[in-house]
Amino acid sequence: MVTEKVINSKKVFISEKHHYNLIPWANIRKNKSHGLNILCLDHHIDNRPAFLHYAFNQVTNEYDKTKADKLLVQMSYNNVSSIEDNIINMKNDEHIDIGIKLDIISKIFIICFMDCSFDSPRAYEIAKYQKDVQYAFNNHLPPPQLPVRPYTYPESNAYTLENICYVGCKRQPHDDDCQIIHFNQAINSILLNQKLDIINEMTPNIVSKQKFIQNFILDIDLDYFHTKKSIFPNNIDTFYGLIHDAESITIAKESEFIEQWSNEYEYDKELTVDFLLESILKHIYLATKISC
Repeated sequence: MVTEKVINSKKVFISEKHHYNLIPWANIRKNKSHGLNILCLDHHIDNRPAFLHYAFNQVTNEYDKTKADKLLVQMSYNNVSSIEDNIINMKNDEHIDIGIKLDIISKIFIICFMDCSFDSPRAYEIAKYQKDVQYAFNNHLPPPQLPVRPYTYPESNAYTLENICYVGCKRQPHDDDCQIIHFNQAINSILLNQKLDIINEMTPNIVSKQKFIQNFILDIDLDYFHTKKSIFPNNIDTFYGLIHDAESITIAKESEFIEQWSNEYEYDKELTVDFLLESILKHIYLATKISC
């Protein structure tokens, strides 16, 4: 279910499905007095409610929260086997909510490509801006100016970072020509530095000067990468810094999505999950070798 490797003293946990990473997260959490900070790189947001598929009532077409809660009360990070026993009832887009509800996760920051037109939760400044836009439209007034950063945010356990287009894009509106350029910035320092600055706004005192200053897990879903070039950017310094500084690294292969990127969407016909995994492990080796 989960394979553990040690690369230059860095613990790396590899699984096929993303929700399997709850197992190493729980093992790490049980030796701490507080929940984990996690930086997640993923194509998807993975923010579905706990046990949504298991507890979905086909008759009423509704989510039966009581049914989901009955499983949650049976589980604890202090009893990792209770999580292993319930993996069969989970899907690979429910683990974040489960991790938060079990106090495995304290804060998770998700950099992804799916449905990321705005940060979630919305910054107070953006929420006000959207109301002002609607007011101006209803009253035939000139549209307001988009506020500039820094922003302030509501308290949350899970933050998804705005990721509309590649850093430096001047197209309005963004279009399909932007997409591959955007994908190819996945771990480029120019994109990661921007996202780390946003994390610093979301939760001050976790990131400073584009580096985590608290312990964190680096969580990588390989479907975050859509092309071979995306995993070998022009500037990889920030990504190597994240690898070096991470307490541990968890990797989900999600092979079916890599197959889609290659064969169905044809982002890069040569892309394979084996290539991506081998490349990530090579990056981990090089980034951690620096400090050996």
